[in-house]
Order: sequence, then structure tokens, then C-alpha cells
Amino acid sequence: MTNTSTDVPVARCLIGGKWVDGEGQLADTLSPVTGELISRVRYSSTAQVDAAAQAARKAQKEWGKLSIPQRAEILVKVLDAIAARKDEIAGWIEAEVGTTPAGAEAELMLTIPVAKEAIQDALRFTGVTQQTFSEDHPSRRIVVMHKPIGVGAFISPFNFPVEMIFNMVAAMIVGNACVWKPSEACPYSPSVMAQVITDTGLLPDGLINIVYGAADVGDALVRHTNVGFICFIGSSPTGEAIARAAGMKRLLLECGGNGPLIVLNDANVDAAVERAIHGCFFLAGQICTASERILLQSGIHDEFVAKLSAKAKALKVGDPRDPATDMGPLVSKSTLEKTIRHIEQAKSMGATVVTGGNHNGMYHEPTVLIGVTNDMEIAREETFGPVAPCIKFETLEEAIALANDSDYGLVAAVYSESLSSAWTVADALESGTVRINAGTSDWERRGPSGGVKRSGIGRELGEEGLRSFTQTQTLMFHID
Repeated sequence: MTNTSTDVPVARCLIGGKWVDGEGQLADTLSPVTGELISRVRYSSTAQVDAAAQAARKAQKEWGKLSIPQRAEILVKVLDAIAARKDEIAGWIEAEVGTTPAGAEAELMLTIPVAKEAIQDALRFTGVTQQTFSEDHPSRRIVVMHKPIGVGAFISPFNFPVEMIFNMVAAMIVGNACVWKPSEACPYSPSVMAQVITDTGLLPDGLINIVYGAADVGDALVRHTNVGFICFIGSSPTGEAIARAAGMKRLLLECGGNGPLIVLNDANVDAAVERAIHGCFFLAGQICTASERILLQSGIHDEFVAKLSAKAKALKVGDPRDPATDMGPLVSKSTLEKTIRHIEQAKSMGATVVTGGNHNGMYHEPTVLIGVTNDMEIAREETFGPVAPCIKFETLEEAIALANDSDYGLVAAVYSESLSSAWTVADALESGTVRINAGTSDWERRGPSGGVKRSGIGRELGEEGLRSFTQTQTLMFHID
């Protein structure tokens, strides 16, 4: 049943401290759970994108004059305000994404501490003073400074609609202003988040702006002359389009993944199975750090598959509002169709479904396949669905070759009780992050985090993350 009522909230644009209606088309957000209309958003015009970028530039000039401790005091209070109203924000994440209450809370319970870590990192983020190499001017000194870039464009995905705020805080603490384009698929939870921020009255008008829209709005934002850097989380094709449009601007792109979870013969199989369940089926597999491939050494292959299949079959799929539910629906029909296509293509090439494989509406069963090979679509592309494709291997060299035979390199994981084997594999993997005896989706907020190959450019978190939002300036003091 589809609710056709107009009595639903409409996400609005935030430009220069004022909430305004978008000037573009009106788009509906339907619940992945019930199919009912739950929110709407009116897209921004390119003129509104221009106004937001100009407002950000104006606000940044004054914000940039504050010291980092002054900014820190303000931003900590803002984050505390978000924490105080986290249940309100989480409720909209649940509604729009179709995740469980625990999943929505997990997003906020990661986002807020990570943002506060960025503030603490900035308080310790310093430049360098160096002596000269000049023999003619021995008293000359070189000072290296990290200065704000100016205005950043922040483009966020549907699966974690508000977590982008931690990158925005990292950018603001070092002196930048923000124009945020949330996903048009989940527009209202970011709007609620921004409303919480503006309600504090602590940030200058225009320091955070929100615009909505599809590719044309994103393109106008990326190309705007006031925008000096782009922070994007999303698919690799969109990231590549942004990189082409951005020209010489600074890029922080966290794109798709095809993360291998490698389990060696000497691994703790039970521990690896537990993390594979999380890596494959958390948020129905709709996460860039999902365990998209399970590489199993032959000695533990059958035991691992049996235990993984039993646990996958026991997961309760259904309404995420039910406390007993483990996994909710997929958010979009395109993701569902891709999941189905990958499974069917793998079966046609010799793979076998051990458990799952079916769907009911937007709900897809947790699925385990064996006999998967690296030439199948399910092993080469990012499925973004609740699937565990298992690939058998014999030697460490084969595991490394299989893992690296991918266009992606966001995250990988290795399970082994041997330090030597774990190091050998991890050191050889072409991946921005490798986790040892932990799952692909086990986050560590001390970072840095980011990908290689088609998985992205740049790094989030820690000092590396702060560098993404600053430009280096060298001063030379010629004293004598």
C-alpha cells in the first residue's frame, strides 16, 4: 500500500542560515519496509547551489580567523547537541534506510565520537619549523603551515545518510566551510541533523549549507569556483565522474569496495564466521566495507561454509522495527535487481547456493554460495546485497593473487593464528586497509581510512584526514 497523503515532511535547503524550499522537482521517499510515502524533497536549482557556495565562502572568511581551540569549543557543543537528540535523528535513519534501530544508533554512535576525535587531532595538528640548507644565509628559517582550503562540497550516500558530519567537523575544525548534498534517496534524516545543528545557534550562518538533487546538482556543486575540495562517499562510477569534473581541486573520494575476507587453515574458524556474518549481512550487505568475497583455504573450507550457512539461515529477515529482526530490506530496486542478477549469473557458471537465494519484495534472504570463481560478476563487482560468495584456494600465493585480482582496494581482512602468514598476506594485498583477525567492517576510528585503485583517493580520520582538508603553505624568513 502506498500512502498518497501530502501530510509528510519535506526536506528543505539550508542556505546562508535560512531554510528555503528547493526550486527544482519534487521527489518522494518511499519506505523500504512498507512502500509508504514517508518524506519528500524538492531539489535545488543551480542558482541555489551558487547561493550556497557563496554563503559558505562568506562564512569561511570569518570562521577561518578563529583559533583551533576557539573552533573546538564551539564544535564540541554542537556535537553534544546532536548526541542529546540522537533518538530523533536515528528514527529518521531507520525510516528512510530501512535499517534496524541498532543499525541507526550504530551510525550515530560512530559518527559523534569520530567527529570529536577529529577535534582532538586538530588540537595537536601543527606545522614545522626547519633550518635552512643555505650556506650563504645560515639564519634563514622555513616554516611549514597547514591552512584551510576554503569551501568544501560534501556528497553523501543513502546507506549512512548522516555520518558525513564527521568529515564536515574535521573540515570545519581546520577552518573550512561546507556545502552538503545528501543522498536524494534519504533526504530527511540529514535535514533533521542540520536542524539540530542550526538550533544551537553556535555556528555562523552559511558555515553549513544543504542542497538537494541528482547528478546535475552534484555537478554544479563540484564545478563551482568557490568550492576548493570535494569529499564524496559513494559508488566508483560516480566518484570517477566527480574526479573528471573537479579538475585541479582537492579530492577525498571513498568509493566502492570488493573486500576479500581471507581465512587460512590455521584460523579461529568460529571467530572468522562471526565477523563474516557481520561483514556480509549487516545492513543487508549495503556497505562499502562489506565482505564481498570470502576466500577460504581448502583445509577449513567445508567447516567454515557449514557454520556460516547455519548462522545465515538463522538470521531473521523482516520488519526492522521488530526487535527480533536481524536484517531488513534492501533500499532500492536497482540494488535488489543487481543482487539477483549476480546470484543467477554465478549459478549459471557453476556456483551452488548453500542457503538463501530467494527474495520477497525488497527483502532478500541471506545467501551463501560455494564454487564461486573470480571470473563471475559476483566476485568482480560490488554486489551491495546480502550475499557471501565463497572461493576456495590452496596456497598463500593463490589467496594473494585472487584478492588482488580486482579493480577495487578499499578494505581486506585476514584470519590466521600465524603472525608470519598474516603479515605475508596483509603486506602483499593491494588495499587501503587490511584488518588482521577482524572483519572487513570492523572500524577503527583512529584511522586513516581510504582506498586504492577504483576504491578512491585520499584518507579520512586522524592526521591524514585533517591534511585532506588543508593546503600547505611554506614561509621563508630571511633574517640576515
